[in-house]
Amino acid sequence: MVINIFGVGRAMTKAATLQVVNVLQCMADQKIWLNYEPYYWEDRYARYTNSRGIAAHEEAPLLMNADEEIGSNDRFLHSLIKEQNKYHIVNKYIRGMGRIGRINHIQKPELSIIVVRNIYSQLASIFMGRWDLLGQGLKHRHDKSRFLSEIEKIEVPDKNYLISVAKNRLDINALYWFVMNYVSIKNSDEKTIIIFDDEIAGLESKLISTLLPNRESVHEGGFHSMCNVPGHEIHGDKFLEGWGSGREMFYNISNAIKVLFDLNLYPLWHRQGSGVCVKGAAVSKYMKELEGGAEMYSEYGGVGKVKIVKNEVYDFMNNELVKLLESKGHK
Repeated sequence: MVINIFGVGRAMTKAATLQVVNVLQCMADQKIWLNYEPYYWEDRYARYTNSRGIAAHEEAPLLMNADEEIGSNDRFLHSLIKEQNKYHIVNKYIRGMGRIGRINHIQKPELSIIVVRNIYSQLASIFMGRWDLLGQGLKHRHDKSRFLSEIEKIEVPDKNYLISVAKNRLDINALYWFVMNYVSIKNSDEKTIIIFDDEIAGLESKLISTLLPNRESVHEGGFHSMCNVPGHEIHGDKFLEGWGSGREMFYNISNAIKVLFDLNLYPLWHRQGSGVCVKGAAVSKYMKELEGGAEMYSEYGGVGKVKIVKNEVYDFMNNELVKLLESKGHK
C-alpha cells in the first residue's frame, strides 16, 4: 500500500504522518517504509539533506499537470516506491502540493491526505523558524521568482490582485500557502482525505474506518492513539523505532559501490533504516504525562510565539479556501 501525505511547510504534516504510521502498523502484515520529505531530507531524522531530492525539486516545476514529464523528477518518484512489494510506503511531501497530479500519476497511491492549516497559525508557525515556504535559509534555490512566474498558468480567485498586493516576504508566503492549497484541493479526487486545521486530531479515526474497518485487525497489544503526540517527535525514537540502522552498509564495499551506481535507488543506508513502527509503551507514557499537565514544546525552542496581524487579504485567502472545501463536500 502507498499513502501520500501533502501539505505546505508547517501545516502539521508531521502529526498526520505519525497517525498514518500508527494505524498502518496495526495491519501487522508488512513493515512500513517512510520517505520523509524526500525533496529535501534523507530521512525522518532531518540531519542530512538529500542532494538527489533537492535536484529533482529544482528541476521540476512547482506547479505540474499529471501528464507533465520531467525525467529526473519521474525517476526520483519511482525510486521512492521501489520497495512497495515489501513495505507499506508512506511518502510525506511539503514541496509536492503543486505536483500532486504528477506524483500520484506515477506512484498511484491507495490513499492521499492533504493537510491544510489556517493561514494565521500557519504563518505564525513558519516565522518562528529560520526558513520559509519559498526556501529562505534552505539549501535549494529560492523559489520566489519561478513561483510568481508559474502562477500565470493556473486559475485561482483574484489572482492578479493577490499578486499585486504581495509586498513582502510574509505576503509572498501567504500567497504560496493560498495557491498551493487551492490547486491541490480543487484537483483532489475521491481517494483523498482533506484535513483542515484542528481536524488533525480526528485523522486517526478516519484512517481506522478507511483502512481498518474490522477492528479485530488491530494487532495484539491494543491501539495507542498518536493524535495528541506533537509532530516533531517524528525526528526521534521516543515513539518510533526502525529495523536496523543500516549504517553497517557502508562497511560493505560491494553495497557501497551499488549506492554509487544504482541511480534509481534512494541511498541504501537510508532505505535500510526507514522501516518504522510505533512504540506503544512510549505513547501510553506520554498520554499519562499529558493528562498530568505536560506541555507540548516547540522545536524552535526559545524563539517564542509570533503573532500575525489579521488583514482583509489573508482573510480573503482563508475564506476562499473554506468555500472551495465546502464545494468539495467538506464540512
